[in-house]
Amino acid sequence: MSKEQNLENEDKALHIGVVVKRTLERKEAAYACVNMWYEKEYDSSTPDDEVASMDKEAAELNAQIKVLRHILSEVGEL
Repeated sequence: MSKEQNLENEDKALHIGVVVKRTLERKEAAYACVNMWYEKEYDSSTPDDEVASMDKEAAELNAQIKVLRHILSEVGEL
């Protein structure tokens, strides 16, 4: 592999790292909003379907955050 190709690959990896970091920040912010909903709005009278929806969203965001953190750790960005 030539020096130019190495530099190009490093640039791509850096760009991917930046995109993944931004995505992680957005997902963490969304997860914080879900947690805030539980702290401020949830109570025993909350409809079951609304709770199920928030539970599902929290689980999906948590899984996405774990994957994004793993990707960043693999490229040495965390």
